Amino acid sequence: MIGVYAKCCTIIVCSLFLVMEYCEQDIANLLDNMQKPFTESQVKCIMQQVFKGLKYLHHNFIIHRDIKVSNLLMDYRGDVKLGKSQITLLFHSEVCMLLTGQFCAD
Repeated sequence: MIGVYAKCCTIIVCSLFLVMEYCEQDIANLLDNMQKPFTESQVKCIMQQVFKGLKYLHHNFIIHRDIKVSNLLMDYRGDVKLGKSQITLLFHSEVCMLLTGQFCAD
C-alpha cells in the first residue's frame, strides 16, 4: 500500500505600502496653465534636477523608459521629481543578456 501524505501549507499575505512625497503638479499641467513661459534660468534649474535624477538612476542600473513632462513632478519648493516609477527596468550586463540575448556594455 502506498501512503499519501498531504502537506499543510500556510498562506502568508503580505502588504507593501509606499509612502511618497506629495507633489502638487506635474510640469505638463504647469506649462498648460502658466501665464508666462519659464525663464531661461528656470528651465536650466529644472533640467539640472532632471539630469541629476537620471544620473542617480543610471548609476544604480535603473532605466526610467518614460521621461516626458507629465512624468516630471514639482513640489511647492520647485524641486523636480521623476515620476511614474513603476515603468523602470534594472539593467546590467547579465540582465541585458537575459532580456535581449546580446551583451550590453557597462
